[in-house]
Amino acid sequence: MKANNIKLLIASVLLAILVTAVYWNHFDNAFHFDDSHAIQSNAAIKDLSLWKTYFTDAATHSSLPTNQGYRPLLTLSFAIDYWLGGNELHPVNYHITSFFWFMLQAVMMFFLFRDILDKVSSDKLNPWVSLFAVGFYCLHTVNAETVNYISARSDILSTVAVVGGMLIFVGTKGWKRHLALLPVATGILVKQTAVMYLPIMLAYVALFELKLDIKGMLHPKQWPALLKWAVPAGVICFGFFLLTHKLTPETWVPGGDSAFRYAITQPFVILRYFWLFFVPVGLSADSDWEPLESMADVRFLVGMLFLLALVITIFRTAMKETQRPVAFGLLWFILALLPTSSFVPLSEVTNDHRMFFPYVGLVLALTWPVAQWFLQRAAEFPTDAPSIRSAALLTVALLYGGHAFGVINRNETWGTEESLWLDVTKKSPNNGRGLMNYGLSQMREGNYDVAMEYYNRALNTNYRNHPYLFVNMATAQSALGNDSEAERLYRVAVEKGWNYPDCHYFYARWLFDHKRASEAEYYAKEALRLSPGHQFAQGLLSVMGATVGSQLEQAKQLVIDAPTPENYLNLSLHYYRNNQFHECIVACKSALELRPDYADAWNNICSAQNAMGQWKLGIEACEKALAIRPDYQLAKNNLSWAKMELAKQGQ
Repeated sequence: MKANNIKLLIASVLLAILVTAVYWNHFDNAFHFDDSHAIQSNAAIKDLSLWKTYFTDAATHSSLPTNQGYRPLLTLSFAIDYWLGGNELHPVNYHITSFFWFMLQAVMMFFLFRDILDKVSSDKLNPWVSLFAVGFYCLHTVNAETVNYISARSDILSTVAVVGGMLIFVGTKGWKRHLALLPVATGILVKQTAVMYLPIMLAYVALFELKLDIKGMLHPKQWPALLKWAVPAGVICFGFFLLTHKLTPETWVPGGDSAFRYAITQPFVILRYFWLFFVPVGLSADSDWEPLESMADVRFLVGMLFLLALVITIFRTAMKETQRPVAFGLLWFILALLPTSSFVPLSEVTNDHRMFFPYVGLVLALTWPVAQWFLQRAAEFPTDAPSIRSAALLTVALLYGGHAFGVINRNETWGTEESLWLDVTKKSPNNGRGLMNYGLSQMREGNYDVAMEYYNRALNTNYRNHPYLFVNMATAQSALGNDSEAERLYRVAVEKGWNYPDCHYFYARWLFDHKRASEAEYYAKEALRLSPGHQFAQGLLSVMGATVGSQLEQAKQLVIDAPTPENYLNLSLHYYRNNQFHECIVACKSALELRPDYADAWNNICSAQNAMGQWKLGIEACEKALAIRPDYQLAKNNLSWAKMELAKQGQ
């Protein structure tokens, strides 16, 4: 082995040790954000024998219907981690797995960068430039946001797939290049952003193999050479994309409400991402940025000017062969951002873990010209070569050291729910979810008054109508002994979050704790109807199950002793929770004979008809309930459920 290769190997090992040491304080960090419904309360990942259903039922990805995207391989990886942890939830297992893939990506990035640089320069220092770029990427403070966030493994795995695909494509010839589509296809089954392999690969072919500038790429005579690779890659990428789209349930929502406002905000967001590469300060796990109201906003103009400057830079660097790694890296940066910075309105206009994939290209684009500058100075002033080499090493040390310090601090911030959300309340003071979640962390510590202070602050943000806020406020009020206020807030949560299983579950748990098992069972079943994989609701129902028969008999006897509308309604609830839906309807009709304008009875009939799949009859019953009480939210919810199911059947 040549001396230079030995030095390179030693440097690589030392870099791997450095990256591991810098991230050492993150392996015990807690679950956060989507981890709660994708891992902690998701019963599907806790039985690895269900792995086949991950590929057929997107509901296995999350216990929250609105987040049930089709990501079977991500779900499978979570299930394997749970199994490896002895069927217990240990965050360390999940962090180790994510970090393994992160380091594997780094290895593949090194060979990919080296091969790309060799296309434009035969300098023996190309491997060292590639190693520096990879180290800079791995130690970059911003990437700690992705590595620490377990559910963001989707970003890591999909990026690994694209980098792996590109490495195969660049490093092989002929038909073997199509093998690159194997990792890409698996990446799409983790996160759809992996489809961006297609334009990234075509940019590589155009710049480095056909040696075209941007104008040349657009010339029709070059298209056959591009279509040679575009067609098979397009079939796989679009085919798997359409598969994931088809198997994503209708309950999934992207989160945003205005595609136009989201889109006009993204140019300035992209500028933010670019700026953070140089100055990674103010990172927040949950930003409080709002979509712009109109294109008249100066931030839209600034963002568009930045994009124009970026496009001009790409055009200019694509013209000169030695600068094409810059053009390619900047194209990678833009293309990788398209899935999250376009017209699909996500719930957050900016999110720091979205930079993980784009930064692969950006680190190449910005490292190469800096390396060239040092190399040119050394060539022009050979007598100053030692000083230039020392300056380069000092630059590397300062960059690595500064970012390592940043990563260690971000790891500490992500350590617990309390530390993470306290940081969010400081960095994003107008983020209602951040305020609520910090309040939740205080509630877990028994600091209910402090929790209510932050919940009330959240009421003054755009989070004021989110059902989870009312669930947490209700829990705090209950702990403070204010049961009447707690129940009022739980009811508000259920009304606002009728399609959120956790709202029903937490109300059910509160009812059960207050010896109201019949009502508790109803809401627990609603939670399971919305999310069959909701482990906590399953557990609550199993605890209740032993008392079902005895309570039903008591309800029957109560009707015999006092045949009032209220007692018939109570009996109908017991029939419902015992899955005796016909008997439930009969009991409700008996209540209606005594009180024809009993909206609750019509709503229970609707629930029973819906449970039997008799959607048209359910709609009729709900409409009668709403004719009596137009603001009856539970009836509205049941009516929406029936109409949605009827629409699915095309009736």
